[in-house]
Amino acid sequence: MKRIEIAERDDWRAQAEALGFNFHTMHGDPYWDETACYRFTLRQIEDDIEDPSAVIESMCFDVVSRAVEDSEVMAKLAIPESFWDYIRGSWLSADKNLYGRLDFSYDGNGPAKLLEYNADTPTSLYESSAFQWLWLEHALEREIIPPGCDQFNSIHEQMVQAFRNFEIEGRLHLASCEGSAEDEGTVRYGDQPDDEIRPHQNTKRRLCRCQTFDHRRHPSREKRSDHADNGPWIEAGSAGLYTQDDA
Repeated sequence: MKRIEIAERDDWRAQAEALGFNFHTMHGDPYWDETACYRFTLRQIEDDIEDPSAVIESMCFDVVSRAVEDSEVMAKLAIPESFWDYIRGSWLSADKNLYGRLDFSYDGNGPAKLLEYNADTPTSLYESSAFQWLWLEHALEREIIPPGCDQFNSIHEQMVQAFRNFEIEGRLHLASCEGSAEDEGTVRYGDQPDDEIRPHQNTKRRLCRCQTFDHRRHPSREKRSDHADNGPWIEAGSAGLYTQDDA
């Protein structure tokens, strides 16, 4: 793995705006940064990231399986007791999950190490799946990176399949936090036209903006808290990723 400084595309901001990626700059600071990219070998992708990802997700599921049968584990995970029955029922019913984000620490040597599995408020979805892929295509066309490179990125295709697996008919509400361009952008990515991401051909979608509040001040209301997350995947995704077989 190597971090390589590169010239950013001179038109990427205009492209971002045209595509609705309006949170590429937040609080006056760049959120999307393509002045550097990361190069991986195919072996690093397959052996150090892809395979460990599957193992780590399986291990996380094992923890859930233990937790739903052990109140002590639930308490250690700091899950409010009022949610325990909901979680247990969902797990035992084998409810489908949509997506999550694994945040890793990786230095190019040995398997990636898990920092956090964020499946509660996993942002960085659109920019990692769609806008980063656009960067790859342009980087190849403009010879910013060597020819023949690829990207370990099938997020969009996997999201399409995940929505179809739900087989939802009727109305589907998509909720985002009011006032958060990043959160709304993530949700709007799931509200693509029917030939892209879609739950079901007969499903009607509605985007709902939700006001947030501190649930600790409202103990009678059962509401999940929202957690800000700026994990390393955001940094890696915003810089651009590509693989090159050195063999």
